[in-house]
Amino acid sequence: MEKKSLKIKKIVVAIAAVILAVFIGIIVFSNSPAQKLKKQLDLGQKYLNELSYDQAIAAFKQALEIEPNNTDAIAGITKTYGAWSSDLVASSEYEAAIEKLDEARALLPDSQELVDKEVDFYIEWAEYCFNNGKYDDAFSVLEEGYEKINDGRLKNKIEELQIRKKEEEDSLKKKAKMEGIEKLLLAPYLHDA
Repeated sequence: MEKKSLKIKKIVVAIAAVILAVFIGIIVFSNSPAQKLKKQLDLGQKYLNELSYDQAIAAFKQALEIEPNNTDAIAGITKTYGAWSSDLVASSEYEAAIEKLDEARALLPDSQELVDKEVDFYIEWAEYCFNNGKYDDAFSVLEEGYEKINDGRLKNKIEELQIRKKEEEDSLKKKAKMEGIEKLLLAPYLHDA
């Protein structure tokens, strides 16, 4: 009987030891840097999908604190600021969009993906201004962007818009000249009527 009782105690102790080992393993694994990183990246993506940009940025920044050069965290921050600035542009809040892009550049000064988003932003804004007849604003936007990020695509866009502006001005002059000629040709007939 004593042998049986001793055997049962050993089994109970062994089972308890296995359960305790599994429990400790779960706790250690769930608190590992890799798990914390994954949790922050997932949280950042969740907030980005919900358009909660401040919270997404905070989560991705925490991921960078865990692993400073994590490409997923850097991409997450870039995407978040890009989406945020696009939403601001869509609602004509250009100055606020610039502020968000400036924040992103301060956080990720070497991100080419962010530079590409900034270039796209400045070009999109300049096109909007240009297409609405605000030529000086279009050029100012591109020059401001060029001064900040020194990207040749913005300089090229300035040159392209200068050509387009000249073509539009020439077209308007030609149209005005043709209208003037028409009036001269029709003038004798209009006075008789």
